[in-house]
Amino acid sequence: SLDGIAVPSGEKLIVNMAIMPFDAASLQIKVSTDGGKLFASEVLAQSALALGKARKIEATLTEEIVDPEAMIGSTKYPTLSAAVAAAQSGDEIVMMKDVENVGSLTLAAGVTLNGDSHKVSGNSSLRLGDGAAVEGVNIENIHNDSSKLSAIYGSASATVTGCTFTDCDWDSIQFTPVEGSVLTITGNTFAETASDPNSVTAQRFIHIQSQKNVDFSATVTDNKMTGTTAQCKLECYYFTDHSKIDISHNYIGTTRTGDTGGCPRK
Repeated sequence: SLDGIAVPSGEKLIVNMAIMPFDAASLQIKVSTDGGKLFASEVLAQSALALGKARKIEATLTEEIVDPEAMIGSTKYPTLSAAVAAAQSGDEIVMMKDVENVGSLTLAAGVTLNGDSHKVSGNSSLRLGDGAAVEGVNIENIHNDSSKLSAIYGSASATVTGCTFTDCDWDSIQFTPVEGSVLTITGNTFAETASDPNSVTAQRFIHIQSQKNVDFSATVTDNKMTGTTAQCKLECYYFTDHSKIDISHNYIGTTRTGDTGGCPRK
């Protein structure tokens, strides 16, 4: 009897039939969660089985994700955290719905998170591995009990593009680059509106601070920043080569930063 056999999602069930013939049409494989919810019931009655000549039945059982938060390729995940945990270098995670209070999620090296214009909010933050990227995510009302939560952290090469940041507790983006890091922060929109009663005044929108005498490069261009921050809206310092730092063509309110960069203040 096959009754009571547990097969984890994505694993393969192989049954070797000891006798023949048998009634293939009556054979069912049922897939359920630990909670007992029935997700799938499949009758295996392919042509070979219908003839009653098969000795082996092989089926890969996959759990149906009813309301997925994200996907990688064609694989859907019930939560964004599950997708992040499964992602490997070169993968693109595509968000499928808004999420909140997801805690701290770490994108592995070389992984891209594509928000597809969905929202991340609440007690949530992203930590970027080397070469990771975040694009098209709407990040709002980032907050924790200490009111010192930044939305995105990183210490190696990373890209953030096409995102919106609204009312983040501390810094919207906080990078502490190591030697050789290449940072790209382009085409994002930052705002401090104080519309959320739990929100505190943002310290900075973009904060890039390495250890002294670290050689890194940063391209921070075509970003728009509005509202009041406690410190600089855009800070980048402790770099060794000024020619590798481009913070031009950012709009601070209605003022555009010049071609020579600088530290725009509120």
